[in-house]
Amino acid sequence: MKKIILFLAVTFSLMACQSTSPSKDLVEGTYNVTNVEAQDVTTFNVSIVIDETKTKLSGKSGCNSYAGALALGENNTFDADKLGLTRMYCKDRMEVERSFIEAMTATSHYMFDGEVLLLNNTEGKTLIKAQLQKK
Repeated sequence: MKKIILFLAVTFSLMACQSTSPSKDLVEGTYNVTNVEAQDVTTFNVSIVIDETKTKLSGKSGCNSYAGALALGENNTFDADKLGLTRMYCKDRMEVERSFIEAMTATSHYMFDGEVLLLNNTEGKTLIKAQLQKK
């Protein structure tokens, strides 16, 4: 019985270590945003595109396109700066867009939960979840 408990404890410990990996590198590509805070935004076409130099980002914010500078640093810091947006109005999408842009500018760190990119604020709260598009 002790061996079974020890085996389960070791197994669960290893699984916990694998679930979130702050050391995984952020790769360039298009990330489809699935959640902004607790809201499911999969039907709103929200995306984050990281360029090959990892110094610029762009994408769709639900209605408009956006672009800006990206600064990545030690300990997986993430700073989306000077985001510019096009100026279209889309009925029923503006609140999602506002929430997404606020979350992007409040993001300070990134990490991964398996294959899901998590963008977190300074308190560690996940603001955005996104999935890298398969090529």
